[in-house]
Amino acid sequence: MIPQIITYVFAAIAGIAVSIWAGLGAPEYLEPYFRSAKKKMPRPSQLVYLTVVVQAIIFALGLKDPFLVASVPLMGLASMMVVTDAMTHKLPNVLTFLAAGAGLFGAILGIILRLVQYHATTSLFGILIGMAVWALPMWMLHIIGGGVGRGDVKLAPVIGGWLGLYGAGVSFGGLLTALIIGGGYALVQLLTGKAQWHSAVAFGPAMVLGGLVSWLITGGAVSPW
Repeated sequence: MIPQIITYVFAAIAGIAVSIWAGLGAPEYLEPYFRSAKKKMPRPSQLVYLTVVVQAIIFALGLKDPFLVASVPLMGLASMMVVTDAMTHKLPNVLTFLAAGAGLFGAILGIILRLVQYHATTSLFGILIGMAVWALPMWMLHIIGGGVGRGDVKLAPVIGGWLGLYGAGVSFGGLLTALIIGGGYALVQLLTGKAQWHSAVAFGPAMVLGGLVSWLITGGAVSPW
Protein backbone atom coordinates (compact mmCIF):
# COMPACT_ATOMS: atom_id res chain seq x y z
CA MET A 1 0.00 0.00 0.00
CA ILE A 2 2.87 2.36 0.78
CA PRO A 3 4.22 2.38 -2.81
CA GLN A 4 0.76 3.29 -4.07
CA ILE A 5 0.48 6.19 -1.63
CA ILE A 6 3.93 7.44 -2.62
CA THR A 7 2.93 7.18 -6.27
CA TYR A 8 -0.30 9.09 -5.74
CA VAL A 9 1.45 11.84 -3.79
CA PHE A 10 4.21 12.33 -6.35
CA ALA A 11 1.74 12.14 -9.25
CA ALA A 12 -0.34 14.88 -7.64
CA ILE A 13 2.74 17.03 -7.02
CA ALA A 14 3.92 16.57 -10.60
CA GLY A 15 0.47 17.42 -11.94
CA ILE A 16 0.24 20.56 -9.82
CA ALA A 17 3.70 21.61 -11.01
CA VAL A 18 2.63 21.22 -14.65
CA SER A 19 -0.52 23.28 -14.13
CA ILE A 20 1.41 26.03 -12.36
CA TRP A 21 3.92 26.12 -15.18
CA ALA A 22 1.07 26.18 -17.71
CA GLY A 23 -0.11 29.44 -16.22
CA LEU A 24 3.20 31.10 -15.41
CA GLY A 25 5.85 29.71 -17.76
CA ALA A 26 4.17 28.20 -20.80
CA PRO A 27 2.78 31.45 -22.32
CA GLU A 28 6.27 32.86 -22.74
CA TYR A 29 7.40 29.83 -24.74
CA LEU A 30 4.20 29.21 -26.70
CA GLU A 31 3.38 32.78 -27.71
CA PRO A 32 5.97 32.95 -30.57
CA TYR A 33 4.44 29.84 -32.18
CA PHE A 34 0.95 31.31 -32.16
CA ARG A 35 2.18 34.70 -33.31
CA SER A 36 4.05 33.13 -36.23
CA ALA A 37 0.93 31.18 -37.23
CA LYS A 38 -1.22 34.30 -36.75
CA LYS A 39 -3.41 32.48 -34.27
CA LYS A 40 -4.77 33.69 -30.96
CA MET A 41 -3.05 31.90 -28.12
CA PRO A 42 -5.21 30.47 -25.32
CA ARG A 43 -5.17 32.56 -22.17
CA PRO A 44 -2.92 31.32 -19.33
CA SER A 45 -6.01 30.52 -17.27
CA GLN A 46 -7.31 28.34 -20.11
CA LEU A 47 -4.04 26.42 -20.23
CA VAL A 48 -4.25 25.89 -16.48
CA TYR A 49 -7.84 24.63 -16.69
CA LEU A 50 -6.92 22.33 -19.57
CA THR A 51 -4.01 20.71 -17.76
CA VAL A 52 -5.94 20.41 -14.48
CA VAL A 53 -8.88 18.66 -16.13
CA VAL A 54 -6.75 16.32 -18.25
CA GLN A 55 -4.45 15.37 -15.40
CA ALA A 56 -7.36 14.83 -13.02
CA ILE A 57 -8.94 12.43 -15.51
CA ILE A 58 -5.67 10.55 -16.01
CA PHE A 59 -5.19 10.35 -12.24
CA ALA A 60 -8.70 8.96 -11.72
CA LEU A 61 -8.36 6.43 -14.53
CA GLY A 62 -4.83 5.41 -13.61
CA LEU A 63 -5.18 4.44 -9.97
CA LYS A 64 -3.83 1.01 -10.92
CA ASP A 65 -0.93 2.51 -12.86
CA PRO A 66 2.46 1.91 -11.18
CA PHE A 67 3.89 4.62 -13.41
CA LEU A 68 1.24 7.24 -12.67
CA VAL A 69 3.96 9.72 -11.76
CA ALA A 70 4.97 9.63 -15.42
CA SER A 71 1.49 9.40 -16.92
CA VAL A 72 -0.11 12.38 -15.18
CA PRO A 73 2.39 15.16 -16.02
CA LEU A 74 3.16 13.67 -19.43
CA MET A 75 -0.49 13.85 -20.46
CA GLY A 76 -0.83 17.30 -18.91
CA LEU A 77 2.00 18.56 -21.09
CA ALA A 78 0.64 16.58 -24.04
CA SER A 79 -2.68 18.41 -23.75
CA MET A 80 -0.85 21.67 -24.43
CA MET A 81 0.95 19.99 -27.33
CA VAL A 82 -2.37 18.98 -28.86
CA VAL A 83 -3.76 22.52 -28.69
CA THR A 84 -0.56 24.11 -29.99
CA ASP A 85 -0.03 21.64 -32.83
CA ALA A 86 -3.67 21.75 -33.90
CA MET A 87 -3.57 25.54 -34.18
CA THR A 88 0.01 26.22 -35.32
CA HIS A 89 1.22 22.88 -36.81
CA LYS A 90 4.21 23.10 -34.49
CA LEU A 91 5.27 21.08 -31.46
CA PRO A 92 7.38 23.28 -29.16
CA ASN A 93 10.61 21.67 -28.07
CA VAL A 94 10.12 22.86 -24.50
CA LEU A 95 6.96 20.78 -24.12
CA THR A 96 8.59 17.69 -25.59
CA PHE A 97 11.68 18.01 -23.40
CA LEU A 98 9.61 18.60 -20.26
CA ALA A 99 7.46 15.57 -21.13
CA ALA A 100 10.62 13.48 -21.58
CA GLY A 101 11.95 14.64 -18.21
CA ALA A 102 8.66 13.97 -16.44
CA GLY A 103 8.40 10.56 -18.07
CA LEU A 104 11.95 9.64 -17.09
CA PHE A 105 11.48 10.68 -13.46
CA GLY A 106 8.16 8.87 -13.18
CA ALA A 107 9.57 5.76 -14.83
CA ILE A 108 12.56 5.58 -12.49
CA LEU A 109 10.40 6.09 -9.41
CA GLY A 110 7.89 3.49 -10.56
CA ILE A 111 10.58 0.94 -11.34
CA ILE A 112 12.21 1.40 -7.91
CA LEU A 113 8.92 1.17 -5.99
CA ARG A 114 7.81 -1.97 -7.83
CA LEU A 115 11.21 -3.58 -7.36
CA VAL A 116 11.47 -2.80 -3.63
CA GLN A 117 7.92 -3.68 -2.64
CA TYR A 118 7.01 -6.45 -5.04
CA HIS A 119 10.35 -7.56 -6.48
CA ALA A 120 8.77 -6.91 -9.87
CA THR A 121 11.04 -5.91 -12.71
CA THR A 122 10.34 -3.66 -15.65
CA SER A 123 11.77 -4.66 -19.00
CA LEU A 124 14.33 -2.16 -20.21
CA PHE A 125 14.13 -4.00 -23.52
CA GLY A 126 10.42 -3.17 -23.73
CA ILE A 127 11.10 0.51 -23.10
CA LEU A 128 13.82 0.67 -25.76
CA ILE A 129 11.70 -1.27 -28.24
CA GLY A 130 8.81 1.06 -27.53
CA MET A 131 10.97 4.08 -28.28
CA ALA A 132 12.29 2.53 -31.49
CA VAL A 133 8.86 1.32 -32.62
CA TRP A 134 7.59 4.89 -32.51
CA ALA A 135 10.70 6.81 -33.56
CA LEU A 136 11.72 4.88 -36.68
CA PRO A 137 8.39 5.06 -38.59
CA MET A 138 7.98 8.75 -37.75
CA TRP A 139 11.52 9.47 -38.88
CA MET A 140 10.91 7.60 -42.15
CA LEU A 141 7.66 9.48 -42.77
CA HIS A 142 9.49 12.73 -42.12
CA ILE A 143 12.27 11.82 -44.55
CA ILE A 144 9.89 10.93 -47.40
CA GLY A 145 7.78 14.00 -46.82
CA GLY A 146 4.73 12.26 -45.44
CA GLY A 147 3.49 15.29 -43.53
CA VAL A 148 5.34 14.41 -40.32
CA GLY A 149 7.40 17.27 -38.90
CA ARG A 150 10.56 17.28 -36.82
CA GLY A 151 8.52 17.95 -33.70
CA ASP A 152 6.61 14.73 -34.29
CA VAL A 153 9.88 12.81 -34.67
CA LYS A 154 11.13 14.21 -31.33
CA LEU A 155 7.87 13.41 -29.55
CA ALA A 156 7.67 9.84 -30.89
CA PRO A 157 10.28 8.20 -28.61
CA VAL A 158 8.81 9.98 -25.58
CA ILE A 159 5.38 8.43 -26.11
CA GLY A 160 6.88 5.13 -27.25
CA GLY A 161 9.10 4.88 -24.19
CA TRP A 162 6.20 5.73 -21.88
CA LEU A 163 4.02 2.99 -23.38
CA GLY A 164 7.01 0.65 -23.39
CA LEU A 165 6.91 0.71 -19.58
CA TYR A 166 3.84 -1.52 -19.86
CA GLY A 167 5.30 -3.70 -22.61
CA ALA A 168 6.44 -3.48 -26.21
CA GLY A 169 3.03 -4.68 -27.36
CA VAL A 170 1.31 -1.75 -25.68
CA SER A 171 3.67 0.63 -27.46
CA PHE A 172 3.10 -1.06 -30.81
CA GLY A 173 -0.67 -0.90 -30.35
CA GLY A 174 -0.43 2.79 -29.57
CA LEU A 175 1.56 3.43 -32.72
CA LEU A 176 -0.96 1.58 -34.89
CA THR A 177 -3.80 3.56 -33.33
CA ALA A 178 -1.95 6.83 -33.88
CA LEU A 179 -1.22 5.98 -37.53
CA ILE A 180 -4.86 5.06 -38.14
CA ILE A 181 -6.09 8.29 -36.57
CA GLY A 182 -3.46 10.48 -38.20
CA GLY A 183 -3.70 8.72 -41.55
CA GLY A 184 -7.47 9.03 -41.58
CA TYR A 185 -7.28 12.72 -40.81
CA ALA A 186 -4.63 13.29 -43.49
CA LEU A 187 -6.70 11.38 -46.06
CA VAL A 188 -9.72 13.54 -45.35
CA GLN A 189 -7.57 16.65 -45.74
CA LEU A 190 -6.26 15.40 -49.08
CA LEU A 191 -9.66 14.40 -50.43
CA THR A 192 -11.18 17.73 -49.49
CA GLY A 193 -8.32 19.65 -51.06
CA LYS A 194 -7.27 21.23 -47.78
CA ALA A 195 -3.80 19.69 -47.99
CA GLN A 196 -1.33 18.32 -50.50
CA TRP A 197 0.89 15.24 -50.17
CA HIS A 198 3.86 17.28 -48.95
CA SER A 199 1.77 19.56 -46.75
CA ALA A 200 2.49 19.53 -43.05
CA VAL A 201 -0.35 18.12 -40.97
CA ALA A 202 -0.94 18.33 -37.24
CA PHE A 203 0.13 14.77 -36.44
CA GLY A 204 0.87 15.46 -32.77
CA PRO A 205 -2.78 15.16 -31.66
CA ALA A 206 -3.05 11.76 -33.36
CA MET A 207 0.12 10.58 -31.61
CA VAL A 208 -1.12 11.69 -28.21
CA LEU A 209 -4.58 10.22 -28.77
CA GLY A 210 -3.15 6.93 -30.03
CA GLY A 211 -0.90 6.64 -27.01
CA LEU A 212 -3.74 7.51 -24.66
CA VAL A 213 -6.07 4.91 -26.17
CA SER A 214 -3.42 2.22 -25.83
CA TRP A 215 -2.75 3.27 -22.23
CA LEU A 216 -6.46 3.05 -21.43
CA ILE A 217 -7.09 -0.32 -23.07
CA THR A 218 -3.91 -2.32 -22.50
CA GLY A 219 -1.50 -0.14 -20.53
CA GLY A 220 -1.41 1.86 -17.31
CA ALA A 221 -5.14 2.11 -16.71
CA VAL A 222 -5.37 -1.68 -16.38
CA SER A 223 -1.91 -2.48 -14.95
CA PRO A 224 -2.11 -4.17 -11.54
CA TRP A 225 0.33 -3.31 -8.80
